[in-house]
Amino acid sequence: MTAGPLNTVSLRLRVTLAAVAVLSAMMILLGMAVDGVFAAHSNRNLDAVLSGRAQLARQLARAGVGPQAIVNRVATNSVQARLELVNGQVFGDDLAPGLRSTTAVLKAPRRVDGAVLTLAVDASQAAVAQRTLRRVLIFASLVILGLSIAMISVSMRLALRPLSAMAGLAQDIARGHRGRRLSPSRTDTEIGRTAAAFDDMLDELEGAEGRAQKAEEQHRAFLADAAHELRTPITGVQAAAETLLHHGNELDVESRQRLELLLIGEARRAGRL
Repeated sequence: MTAGPLNTVSLRLRVTLAAVAVLSAMMILLGMAVDGVFAAHSNRNLDAVLSGRAQLARQLARAGVGPQAIVNRVATNSVQARLELVNGQVFGDDLAPGLRSTTAVLKAPRRVDGAVLTLAVDASQAAVAQRTLRRVLIFASLVILGLSIAMISVSMRLALRPLSAMAGLAQDIARGHRGRRLSPSRTDTEIGRTAAAFDDMLDELEGAEGRAQKAEEQHRAFLADAAHELRTPITGVQAAAETLLHHGNELDVESRQRLELLLIGEARRAGRL
C-alpha cells in the first residue's frame, strides 16, 4: 500500500494565513467588544443626563416653582421637556419621535403635584461618535493586519532558516558531498529532533556505503586470490596437455605416464580449489 502524495503547500504561506485568520477573528471580536462598550457607555451617559434633569425637576417642584419655569429650567440644547398637569394642561413642545426618553411624576404642594414630566435627549451626537469609532476601528484593523502580515512574513523567513539549511544539506548530499552535518544546538525541540534524525540518517548512510565498499574490496581480493591460486594448476594442466598433444608420439612410456599423472593431479588440484 503506497501513501498519497506529500502535501507540499508552502509552510510559510499556511502559517501566515493561519496567523492572519486568528488575528482577524481577534480584531473582529475586539471591535465588537469596543463598539458594544461604547454604545453601553453612551446609553448610560444619556440615562444619567435624563436622570439628572428629572431630579432637578423634582427639586424645583418641591420648591414651588411653576410648571413653565420647570420646563424652562430642565430643557437644554440636547434635552427636551414636556410637562402635563393633572388637569390636562401641557407645557413645553411635543417631543420629536425616536429620541431616548424617560418620564417622572412630580410631587409638589401646588398644582404641579402629580404632573407627568417627559424628558427626551438627542442621541444623534452619540450615534455620530459611534459611527466614527467604527470607521476608526476598521481602518486601524486593516493597518494592523497589513503590518502583521509583513512582520509574520519576515518572522517566518527567520524561523524557517533551519529547514532551509536541511534542504541545502540534502542538495549537497545529492551532489555527492556527504561530510557536512547540521549539528543542532538543541535536540528537545521539533527542529532539533528533525535535524538530529537527519544527521543520524547521514551517519547510517555513510556507514552503509563504507560497509558496501569494504565488501566490494573483499570481493575483489577474493577474486584476485582465487585467480592466482587457479593459475598455477591450470598452467600445469595446459603445459602437460600441450606436451602430450604435440610430442606424445616422441615420448617413451614412462615420460608419457608421468605427464598423464601430472595432468590428472593438477586437474584434481584445480577442482579442489
